[in-house]
Amino acid sequence: MNKKRSIPVIDLFAGPGGLCEGFASLTREGKREFDIRISIEKDPVAHKTLSLRALFRSFPVNKVPEAYYEYIRGEISRNQLETDPAVEPYVQKAYNEARCAELGKDDSREIDRWIREALHEATDWILIGGPPCQAYSLAGRSRMRGNNPVEFEADNRRPLSRKKVGMKVSVQLLLLKVCRLKVGATRSFDSMKSDGKIEVSARIRLAQRLRTERAKRGLSQEELADLAGLHRTYVGSVERSERNISVDNIELLSKALGIDIAELLAPF
Repeated sequence: MNKKRSIPVIDLFAGPGGLCEGFASLTREGKREFDIRISIEKDPVAHKTLSLRALFRSFPVNKVPEAYYEYIRGEISRNQLETDPAVEPYVQKAYNEARCAELGKDDSREIDRWIREALHEATDWILIGGPPCQAYSLAGRSRMRGNNPVEFEADNRRPLSRKKVGMKVSVQLLLLKVCRLKVGATRSFDSMKSDGKIEVSARIRLAQRLRTERAKRGLSQEELADLAGLHRTYVGSVERSERNISVDNIELLSKALGIDIAELLAPF
């Protein structure tokens, strides 16, 4: 029987990685349904978060080294994290995925090479991203031009729609793909779930339920953590589906929210 392969994903204008994070969270039988091959962001601060999350995704599902959480809690430096024996084997893979570059300014041939090498002749893959409205949104362009025509013409994001980026695909085509993806995302996901193609894990259901129930009560993560007798960063990691949380702690959270423990694991 042929093993099902993860679907490759290329993420441009990635920011800190929120869009690809959603794709990467879908797992089945301990394997990720989507494989983020390249994520590109120009801002160094956003890229720092992007590369950290790429490192998290590079670990085997449910086998995150404790050093990662020590870094999140501020107990160790980034260098100490990346040189930890349990983490170091995954660092290069993370930086090969998360790239700091500016589309339309940095060498397009180099970006093209990154994408080609990441796809490795894959024929079925997904292109995602959050391109700036200054280049693509008709409403955004019209509003900016009307408010300050000189500033609009000088905005370095405006000509992006005329640039060519990796794989000789115009960014205008990228936008069409992203828009189609966003429009059909909810319907497609629901369809895939009903067809049994994607199984939403208990960990993801718990994360979604916990965020929803906390928001309903107007509680911050810190307030919920205090009520449950847990640390705020721990609650945050549960809501990001990073933690293999114990039944005891699920019970603490359910009591803090005033609901039955089964409700936190119920499907949406």
